[in-house]
Amino acid sequence: MGQNEAREWIEADYRNQKFRESVIGTLLTGIVLVCVISVCNYVWGEQDGDVTYADCRNRVTIEQGSAEAWFKKFTCSTFRTKSGKVIGGVCVNVVTEGPVCQTVYIYNKKPAVSCPASAPNLGYDDLCHTNSQ
Repeated sequence: MGQNEAREWIEADYRNQKFRESVIGTLLTGIVLVCVISVCNYVWGEQDGDVTYADCRNRVTIEQGSAEAWFKKFTCSTFRTKSGKVIGGVCVNVVTEGPVCQTVYIYNKKPAVSCPASAPNLGYDDLCHTNSQ
């Protein structure tokens, strides 16, 4: 093997090593990103279900997506269309101290589809109607 061939082989090996390192780095970044998103969804966000909060001492009504809703896990009781789009509902986050409910944060879930002003109500059939169904 000549000196030029050895140099070319070393340069090709170096390029392959750099390529493998960049692929591994990209995969690790993707895995970390998926893990962070999964943890965030577990710690806060929304989940489906029903929560009793009639005995809570304080009720705080907030807007969906407001800063007051950040970093809280909400349980939502929703109405859906036949295709699964959200028509509306109520989402709550209950803060307890021991067995006693201290505060409940509540917001009304907005519809997944924006209907025009002439037919503002989303119905079970996935169509917008002039009156509620």
